[in-house]
Amino acid sequence: MQKFVLVFTLAVCFSYCSENQNDHANYPDAVFVEPKYDTTPVDSFSAGATSADVARRIRMASSSYQDSLKKALQKEAELLKQKQLEEKLKKEVEKSVKKETADVQTSTAE
Repeated sequence: MQKFVLVFTLAVCFSYCSENQNDHANYPDAVFVEPKYDTTPVDSFSAGATSADVARRIRMASSSYQDSLKKALQKEAELLKQKQLEEKLKKEVEKSVKKETADVQTSTAE
């Protein structure tokens, strides 16, 4: 009886191993399938590395950045003009004050 159990166990093991090998060959992963897309790595600085949408977003961001720089420069120019006008007004006021004080001094001296 022991021989029968041993032979039966070995037969089951061999049949199981042979089935696994045959089943493994039937897996679809075992067959190489050519990919439908390009798998070549692309350098991020080479031509065609960025898509058209990404390139458009970069240009839009760049133009908006340039616009903001222009606005900042315009504000700075306006502030400079205001300072120049204020200095000009101060000089005119000082001239008129000096002229009045000179007129007052000449009229009191007479």
